[in-house]
Amino acid sequence: MEELRSTEVLERDIYAEARKRADHILSCARADCAQLEAHASARVQDITRAVEQLFAQRIAAYERNAQAVIPLERIRQTIRAVDARVQRALASYFEKIGEEKRLRVLARLLERYAPLIGEQKITVRFFGYCESRVRDLLNQALPRAVLHSLTPFDKAEAWRAQCSDGLTIETEDGTLQCRSTIEEICAQLLSEKRQELACALCGNGVVA
Repeated sequence: MEELRSTEVLERDIYAEARKRADHILSCARADCAQLEAHASARVQDITRAVEQLFAQRIAAYERNAQAVIPLERIRQTIRAVDARVQRALASYFEKIGEEKRLRVLARLLERYAPLIGEQKITVRFFGYCESRVRDLLNQALPRAVLHSLTPFDKAEAWRAQCSDGLTIETEDGTLQCRSTIEEICAQLLSEKRQELACALCGNGVVA
C-alpha cells in the first residue's frame, strides 16, 4: 500500500509540474500574441497614415495641374478663335478683290516656281477660272514652260485637292508639284504674318 501511495504522489507531482509548464507556455504565448497584435496594429496605423499622405499629395498635385490646365485651355481656345477669324477675314478679302486681282496674286506665287520649272513640260489642273484666263496666267508667269495638258477640276476634285480657287502644276516626269491657290496663299500669310493679322483684327493684346 505504501508503494501505491508513493506512486500516486509521484503522478500528482508530475501532473502538477506539467500543468505549471503548460501554464507558463500559455502565458508566454499570450504575451507574444499581445506583442504581435500591438506591433501589427502600429504597422497598420503607419501604413494607413502613409496611404492617406500619398493620396493627399496626389489630390494636391491634381488640383495644381487642373488649375494650370484651365488657363492653357483658355489660351488654346483663344488661339483657335483668332485663327478662325483671321481665316474668315482672308477668305472674305480675296472674294471681295475680284478675279483680276486674285489672278495677279496667283501669278506672283507662280513666278516663284519659274526657275524650278524652267522649260519642262507641265500638266495643269485648275478651278474657278475659264481656260483662257489660266492660259494667259501661265504664259505670263511661266513663259518658258511647255504646257502639256490643261484640265479643269470638277467641284469634288477641287475640294479633294484643296483648290477652290487657283491651279496645280506637275512636271511631266513627276519630280515637281506646285500649287498656286488661294488656300496656299492664305496658309503662307498665316505662317508668316499671323501675329500682325491677328492684331489688326482683334487688337494688340491678342494671343496668336
